[in-house]
Amino acid sequence: MDRTQKNLKMLAIFAYAMMALGLILGTSYATLIMVALLIVAVVLSKDAQDEDAVLPVVGAQVLYFGIKLISVVLSILASFLARIDDWIVQPLMEEEVTNPWGNYTQTSTWLETTNEILDFLLLLVSIAAIALAVLAVIDLLRGANFAKTLVGKIAKPFTCRKEVYYCSNCGKAVKGDFCGKCGTKKE
Repeated sequence: MDRTQKNLKMLAIFAYAMMALGLILGTSYATLIMVALLIVAVVLSKDAQDEDAVLPVVGAQVLYFGIKLISVVLSILASFLARIDDWIVQPLMEEEVTNPWGNYTQTSTWLETTNEILDFLLLLVSIAAIALAVLAVIDLLRGANFAKTLVGKIAKPFTCRKEVYYCSNCGKAVKGDFCGKCGTKKE
């Protein structure tokens, strides 16, 4: 393992730690740091001879931004349900409840329960992502082939790898169906 691959492995471990920290503490700078880590990993992986060198960092990114995407979707769903409550349920409710400050409010227990369920679902998904991050760090420290690990298999479709075909006649890289140098058809 060369120095670049070791640096990428350490960068990946830091990315998983930042992912877990960002999910637990909700740090506002975690997203910025995760994007910066991805940029550094892509730059470093250009020097590495291994095509899958960037895969561990991409795995951390997929877990982190996947949780953020799920959070946004659940937030939109909660907002949509709140609007339904405001437009449909609240006008149907005739009973006003006095709160301790003497104000009259109408409360929907179904909406509160639904919001608690959505928050609990987000918590469960976050715990699952943190567990996957721990497994990924263990696999990295063990020296396992990351492409064959669980997180590696999840992150594989998100890597931007392009297979390069080389002409069997002249050895030049072929971009289309025919070699641009000698005209040999791609096999």
